[in-house]
Amino acid sequence: MKQTAFGVVAYLALAFGLAWAVWMIPLWLGLSPQSALYPTVILIGAFAPALACFVVRKWVTREGFADAGLNPGKWPYYLWALLIPLALAFAIAALAPHLGQPAPDFSLAHAPALLPGAAMPRSLPVVIAVLMLYTIVTTPILWGEEFGWRGYLQLRLFASRPLLAAIATGLIWGVWHYPLLMLGTELPGHPQLVLVIFPVYTVLLSIVFGWLRLRSGSIWPSSLSHSAVNHLRSPLIALLFPAVADRLGLTLIGLAVLGVIALAVVAAGGLVTPHNEFPSPNEGRG
Repeated sequence: MKQTAFGVVAYLALAFGLAWAVWMIPLWLGLSPQSALYPTVILIGAFAPALACFVVRKWVTREGFADAGLNPGKWPYYLWALLIPLALAFAIAALAPHLGQPAPDFSLAHAPALLPGAAMPRSLPVVIAVLMLYTIVTTPILWGEEFGWRGYLQLRLFASRPLLAAIATGLIWGVWHYPLLMLGTELPGHPQLVLVIFPVYTVLLSIVFGWLRLRSGSIWPSSLSHSAVNHLRSPLIALLFPAVADRLGLTLIGLAVLGVIALAVVAAGGLVTPHNEFPSPNEGRG
C-alpha cells in the first residue's frame, strides 16, 4: 500500500511538473494557438503522463509493466472506441435544434476545409472516413496521455472502487489541462466556466475510457477513443455547425449525452475489473 501511494505521488509530480513546465512556455512567450511553435509545445507536454508512468514503473516503484496494457487486447473494443465518439457527435447534431441551437448543416456547404488550402469534400461519409483515418494515425499521440492516466493512475487510485477511481482520475486529469485551458483552447469567451466544465467532462470520459481499458485488457482502445474524441467528434461538430461562434450550448448538450453514456457504462457494470484480468503489479518486478 505504501509503495502504491508513493508511486502515485511520484507519478502526479512528474506528470504535472513536466507538462506544466512545457505548457507555460506559450504563456510566458505570449504565443497564440495559431503560432508555428504552439503545436510542438503542446505535443511535448502531452507525453508527460507516459513518461511519468515509465519512470515510476521502471525506477521508482520498480513494479514493471505487467499490468500496463501494452498488448493489443480484445478487438471489439476498438470498434466501440470509434463508434462512441461518432455517435456522440451525431447525438449532439440531432438534439441541437430542439435545445435552442442552430440546425446542423449535413450538406457541409459552408464547412471550412479540413486542411488549409485543400478542397473541402462535400460528402459527409467521405469526411467521416478521412477523420477516422486521421484518428487512427494520431492514436499514438493520445497514447502519451492514456498510458499514464488509464495505464497507471486509474488502476492505482481506489483500486477496489473503480467508479471512485474514475471520478478521482477524471478530476485530476481535468485540472492537469488547466494551462491549456488558460490559453483559450476550449470554449473561448468562457475562461472561468471552462475550468469547471472541463473536469466534469474528463470525469465522464474517464468512465468510458476506463471501461475500454478494463474490458479490452489493453491501453490501445482507450487511446484510440481519446483520439476519436479529439480528431473525429470535435472537428465533425465544427464542420456541422460552422456558423456557431459560441460553442457553450453545444458543449453542454455533449456533456449531457456523454453523461448518459457514462451512466450506461456504470449501470452495466463496465468498470468492474474482469476476474484475474490483470496480474498483480508486483509480478512485474525484476
